[in-house]
Amino acid sequence: MTIDFMNVFEQKVYEFCQKEHLLEFGKCVVGVSGGPDSVALLRFLAKIRSGDITAMHVNHNLRPVRCDEDEAFVKDLCESLGVELKTKSVDIAALAKETGESVETCGRRVRYDFFKTAKADVIAVAHHRDDLAETMLMNLFRGSGLEGLVSPRPESEGIIRPFLCVSKDEILEYLTELGQPFCTDDTNYGTEGTRNTIRNVILPAAGDNSRKKLAGTYELLKTDLDYLESASAQLFEKSKIEPGSFEALDRTVLRDAHPALLSRVIRKLWKDTFGNLTDFETVNLDDAKALIEKEGTDGTVTLDMPFGRKCYLAYDVFGFCEEGDFETVMCALARSKNCLAVPMGVEIKLKAGTAAEIPDSGIYVKCRTVENKEALSYNKFSRVCPSGLPLVLRNDASDLCFSGSSKKLKRRLSDEKVPEAARKYVLTVTAGDEIVWVPGMRQANPDSGDGPWLEITIEQRSYDGD
Repeated sequence: MTIDFMNVFEQKVYEFCQKEHLLEFGKCVVGVSGGPDSVALLRFLAKIRSGDITAMHVNHNLRPVRCDEDEAFVKDLCESLGVELKTKSVDIAALAKETGESVETCGRRVRYDFFKTAKADVIAVAHHRDDLAETMLMNLFRGSGLEGLVSPRPESEGIIRPFLCVSKDEILEYLTELGQPFCTDDTNYGTEGTRNTIRNVILPAAGDNSRKKLAGTYELLKTDLDYLESASAQLFEKSKIEPGSFEALDRTVLRDAHPALLSRVIRKLWKDTFGNLTDFETVNLDDAKALIEKEGTDGTVTLDMPFGRKCYLAYDVFGFCEEGDFETVMCALARSKNCLAVPMGVEIKLKAGTAAEIPDSGIYVKCRTVENKEALSYNKFSRVCPSGLPLVLRNDASDLCFSGSSKKLKRRLSDEKVPEAARKYVLTVTAGDEIVWVPGMRQANPDSGDGPWLEITIEQRSYDGD
């Protein structure tokens, strides 16, 4: 794209956006408060027009009259630029009191919820380089790890920040050069709230170059974090297993991992499983790491997690799930061991002409009479039995023994490392109180004798495990 840039500022921001792939969108929402940062961002994006742009403004009603004036200013600006504008008015002070949030937190939540209603590819916000210093110190005082110190990022979760390469002074100079007015929020210059205290007290006291130096620290830490994220992503893919539609990890791959990588892999699994990292606290992470690193574990171990969720270790398979999904996940793990398990009661009488589907399982069973079994081939999902036996496809047979053996099914399943919670759901073919066949797991020798015979075939079609 060839753009006739007016000045060095636009060229600098554009090159930064190209480097970080920030302009590869079809539809973009721009949050515009009317302040200098968001006004400059709107002017920049309106000029390059790499996609459809919609401005969105939330009137917080925190400053009588002034908030309405800001909204009117934004309307006039968007009209002059030919940019679509959507607005929303909310009494943030009253809402924050109702929800128990701080005014700042409530306002941010309302803004982003509003931005998301536009269903754009990205949301553009006007965080700049000076914000890096403020956010870094805020997160440092909260005891944050490396991710919090390297925040915000140029792009994260669909939010782009084109101005992270420029300072507040550069933004103001840009607006002056354009002759572009903007609104001023006097509350930004006080000391109420943590960010204002850092912005207007701590950083000025630290010296004129403090913001620039912290921005340099940010870049150094970002390089380290980029490496850790790349290495942890590789470790995650190496250890990932997918029983059914669920995602889990192979503990044998993770056991010797460096703690810095292990913690990131665990957090990614939690996020992939539940959609976010909300309320997954350090104590939960430590418990999960301890479970992976624990020696001498056999069978299945579970830990309670926030919101009624579970952390589990089933032999060497580690994962998270909703409490109500636990048995379904264990059955999916059993299937990964070629052992068909269905988390519901199953009892199907088998005879010639039987054709049945086990609901929500992707498992079909069909039977037919054959006279000459010698012409048939056998595998783990087909079997011939004398047609006169009272055959039943069922689960809840873990306490039964195999035909001609004193070994109970639950012992065999334990030997095969089938999770205990799934054992009662393993499908078997029984004749009376004896197990004739365990589809998928046991390939028994064909019965001897004369026919006719009943051929039993199990088919597995699409199954997601949920």
